Amino acid sequence: MKIAIVDDDAQDTDRLAAFLAEWSEEHHLDFSVTVFHKSSDFLKAFETARYSLVFMDIYMGPPSGIETAMKLREKDSHALLIFLTSTYMSNSMISSTTAIMPIYFTEISFV
Repeated sequence: MKIAIVDDDAQDTDRLAAFLAEWSEEHHLDFSVTVFHKSSDFLKAFETARYSLVFMDIYMGPPSGIETAMKLREKDSHALLIFLTSTYMSNSMISSTTAIMPIYFTEISFV
């Protein structure tokens, strides 16, 4: 399984990558994690690589996490998408993402 973390905050990506590494070891799972600090770098890599799971920061860019997720969905409707944010999101912001089909929203602090 290939996992992408797309977030412009290095501290957040380090924490999430460490959490995933620990979790995979505890559960004896094998997957690779690639970190992107720019959404444009993710989109460029996505031209030739596919990811089963993508953790996407909403507030970054340009392009923003929402715009990046829309481009992801144009090419891949099967990748699981989890939006991350350390900023409060209103209900209208969450409902505006339904066309992108994220599977979950979470605040960064969970790791």
